[in-house]
Amino acid sequence: MTYIPRKNKKAQNISLALILVGVTVFALSGYVMYAAILQVVGVAAIVTGLQMLVRYVLTDHVYIIDDREDGCSDFVVIKRQGKREIKVCHISVFAIEDVCKRSERTVKSAKRYNYVQNLGAKPYAIMFRDGETLNEVLIEADDSFVSVMRERMGGDGSGTVFAM
Repeated sequence: MTYIPRKNKKAQNISLALILVGVTVFALSGYVMYAAILQVVGVAAIVTGLQMLVRYVLTDHVYIIDDREDGCSDFVVIKRQGKREIKVCHISVFAIEDVCKRSERTVKSAKRYNYVQNLGAKPYAIMFRDGETLNEVLIEADDSFVSVMRERMGGDGSGTVFAM
C-alpha cells in the first residue's frame, strides 16, 4: 500500500513571503541608517524562506507498506526531490510498538525522525524499538493507511528492524 500526502499551500505562501520581505528589506537597507542590521535581517529572512521552500515545497514523501512473500511487512519512506528518489526510512512492521497521533502519545522517545509533508500537519507517531532505545517516526497519513499498518503490526520478528 502506498500513501502520498496532499500538499497544502501554507509553506509555499510563507516561504514566498519571507523571500520577498528579505529582498525588500535588503534593498531598502541602502537608504537608511544602520544598514548592516537591516541586511542581516534581510539575509535571515531569505535563508529561512529558502529552507522552508526546500523542506516543505520542493520535497515529497511517499509512505509504503511493502508486504513480503514470507508474510512480514516493511514500512518504507521515500523522499523525492525533483527526479531524485531516496529511501530515508525502512522499518519492519513487527518492530513497531504503537501507532498513534503525536498529540496522544504518552511515552517520550530517544530519537525522532520527521517525515511530515506539510507545515502545521497533525502527524502520527510510529513508536519502535531499536535495541534498547525507543524511537519515533513522524508521518502524515490518513486513517486508512494507519489502520492497515496496525493490522500488520506484530509478526515473527524477522527482517530489518530499522534502517536509514
